[in-house]
Amino acid sequence: PGTLIPSTVDCSIYKVCLASDVIEEECPSDHQYFDFKTGDCSDDPTVCYETCDPCDVYCVTEGKIPNPHNCYGYLYCNPPDVAVFLCPDGEVFNPDTLICESTTDPCENSCTDTTGAYDDSWDSFLE
Repeated sequence: PGTLIPSTVDCSIYKVCLASDVIEEECPSDHQYFDFKTGDCSDDPTVCYETCDPCDVYCVTEGKIPNPHNCYGYLYCNPPDVAVFLCPDGEVFNPDTLICESTTDPCENSCTDTTGAYDDSWDSFLE
């Protein structure tokens, strides 16, 4: 609870982790860039990622992050290192709760291009 997570698709959005939920917040227009290092909104565009490609993985804080190439698993970030983990059979990774959950619904990967992607195995990184 209390952890702030930057969005990988919009530099003005961040998530706030609560005890049992996650809420999404947007920076005000006069300080529209979320600075993941300070946890504050800023008017300095250089604090934002150079690219906000949802298929790129940005390891900025320690913890679990969704694997955009495999919704049946997640990545564990320990900057600058990233490890690949798979959920138990039949479970998918919930990007809001950051845990693997049972579901009868199939999940869909947000990214299908595997160039430079973390794969479904325990190998570290595809070249």
